[in-house]
Amino acid sequence: MNELAERAIEHELAMVGAELEEKLRRTVRLLGRYRADGAHGADDRMADARDFARAEVEEDDPLRSCAAEPFDDPVGVGAVFADPVER
Repeated sequence: MNELAERAIEHELAMVGAELEEKLRRTVRLLGRYRADGAHGADDRMADARDFARAEVEEDDPLRSCAAEPFDDPVGVGAVFADPVER
């Protein structure tokens, strides 16, 4: 029984390994195309990071959330999460 179980496990690992290898090959091909089409240098990445940081400070956040209506919270769970980060 152990030998049968070992063979089954080896077979399953071989199948999983082959599938994983193919997924990794596809990922490498996709990444290779990305780098060839739009490779950014360090200066471009720094400019992107500066633009992102500037926008975080200067632009209004379109995804800001708020409670739609007051709700009953008898045990005070909502109060734990009610302190807004942004004021």
